[in-house]
This record gives sequence, C-alpha cells and structure tokens, in this order.
Amino acid sequence: MTLRNSWARRPPFLFSHRARVDQLVCDPRSYVRAHTASGRALWAPMLAWSAGPVGIGVTGDNSLASLTGSNWLLQVCPDGSWVLYREDGADLIVTPWDDPPDHVGATARHPSLAFDQSARVVLAWEEEQVIKVRRWDPTLGQYVENVSFAGVDPVVVLDAVWSRYVPGSDVLLFYLSTDRERLMCRVQRDVYAVEYEIWDFEAPTVLDGVVALPWRYEVLTSDEHGTPMDPLLVSAVYPVRTSVPVAGDGEVIEGLYELLASEYRHGITVSGDAHVDVGEYRLVVTRYAHSITVVGDGVVEGGEYDQVVTPYTHTIRVDGDAAVHSGALIGPAIQVIHSLAVVGDGVIAGGSYVEG
Repeated sequence: MTLRNSWARRPPFLFSHRARVDQLVCDPRSYVRAHTASGRALWAPMLAWSAGPVGIGVTGDNSLASLTGSNWLLQVCPDGSWVLYREDGADLIVTPWDDPPDHVGATARHPSLAFDQSARVVLAWEEEQVIKVRRWDPTLGQYVENVSFAGVDPVVVLDAVWSRYVPGSDVLLFYLSTDRERLMCRVQRDVYAVEYEIWDFEAPTVLDGVVALPWRYEVLTSDEHGTPMDPLLVSAVYPVRTSVPVAGDGEVIEGLYELLASEYRHGITVSGDAHVDVGEYRLVVTRYAHSITVVGDGVVEGGEYDQVVTPYTHTIRVDGDAAVHSGALIGPAIQVIHSLAVVGDGVIAGGSYVEG
C-alpha cells in the first residue's frame, strides 16, 4: 500500500448520478455517517452500487465482461427489507432475489454489494459495530450467514474489477476497526476468517469506499467529521497478464513484467486571500514498453499493447477573495516492461493484454 498526497473525487453519498430516486420502490433508509465538528449529523442512504452479471447466477463464458458487464443497485428499505435493481439504459429494473435475505434490524448501517465468481450476491453490513456477511457457499449450494466479526464501515468488492482477470480472483472485504483508526481486510479464500491490517490512520476515520484503478485499487476515506481525507491510499500494482500464441517448434522461455516507476505529483499554488474554484485529475495513465527477442528461424508478426487512461475530477475550495485557476494531479504514471524470448522454429503470432 502506497501513500498519495492528493485530493480525490468522493463518492456522492446521497445518490450517484445513476441512482434515479423516483425509480426506487421504497423511500431510502438512512443512517448517520458522521458528525461535523459542531455536532450536526451527516446522513447517508442505505444504497450501494456494484458491477455484476446480466443475472444472478448467470456466469456466461466466465469472462470479466460476463461477470461485471452490468450495473446493480442495492437498497435497504425502512422496514429492513432488501431490494435489488439492475440498470438497463436509463431504467432501474427490480430483480428478484434467487434467495431473499432476511430483514435487517433497526441498527443496521453501511450496506455493501458485490458479486462473486459464480455471479452470486455477496452482502456485507454493520450492526452495532459487528460486521455481518451473507455469501454463497458452493459446497452447500446455498447462501450462508455464518461470518461476523467486530468492525465498522464494511466495503465488499471482487478484485477482478481492477486485476482484469477472473481466475484466481478474490472477493475482498475492507472495513475499519471499532476504534475507526485501522483499515482492515478479509478475503474470500480464507472464508473471511483471517484479519489483515492494511493501514493505521492513527486517528478516527470513515471508510467511504474502494474504487478500481488500472490494476490497483484506491481506498477513499474521510476524517471523523466526514471531510474527505488527505492523504489517500493506493494499492500496489496487481499482475498484468498477456496472451501470446506461439506456432511451430518454438518455445517461450522468458516473459517478464517489471514495474519501473510509480509517480504521483500534485501541485496547487495559492498566494494571498485566494479561492481555488476547481482542480482536475487528468489522465491517470498506464504506459507500456514492449520488446520481443527471437532466436532461430522465427518470425514476429505483431504485438499490441493498449494504453489505459482513467480520468478523475475533484474540487478544492479555499476561502478568500482572489481566484486561483490552476491545480492538477499529474500521474500516477506506471511503466511496465514486457520481454519475450523464443528459440527454435517458432512464430510469435501476436501479443495483447487480456482483461479477463
């Protein structure tokens, strides 16, 4: 986990730009996310978005596109019931549960939604500083709720959404310790039984969410009063996988990916009584260099690497009279080197990044 000194776009807590309030089947149930320094309560609705399949349990060809190609919205109604929607163009379509979860109690808060590798629903939520998990057990062929542990602000997510690779993927559950000072994680392959400490904030914190970056994730947090925090946390780079078909009597003897640089620079210059109107995150770019060595009667016919660009926006405000119109994040710039060596009568017919 690396530390980045910057501001980032925060998840809109009331409703995302896609959460059409007039299409919800019940009024949004809310909980207190934080209290301002003056004691005013900041509320958040019990809604959660997730990428997912076209239908519950529908894995398609088991590719990343099949498992994460649709957008889903989870809602907890005032009576504690759960509603699941799938986004279809401009509409939210209520989708029946394959096995409806039980109603939650009056103290339930901070629900989170993900889909596992079998396209089944994974739910996590908090009740009185105890995190509960509802997951699909492939051995039993049914949903189980046999995992609970101390913690607050759970966020569950399938890591294939940033690793771009389904085989070997995991469902990760991030949360905070009950004193809100440490970021913790549990994983599907451990049946959520093992607790890993990711970061110590050394101060009370609110976990807002976990977002996907190219081959890594970013943890979004706020301070105890609900104000977005600086610094933010960005994970190390996940493995970048490629597919290179080889024809003939050739053998691929080497393939290497090496992280050369990971750079973050953010500059804001303010002088006098200034007011920063806006600043933007621009072009979070991952770049690739590609070299192929062929020994023997081999032919290299081509190799292709796609550049990945993820835009972000943020807003910074400083009280004062004047205006400062500049402010930008440059990076993160990640350079990955790829080399292959082939001996014998081989042909490298192509090379491309495969995203699951």
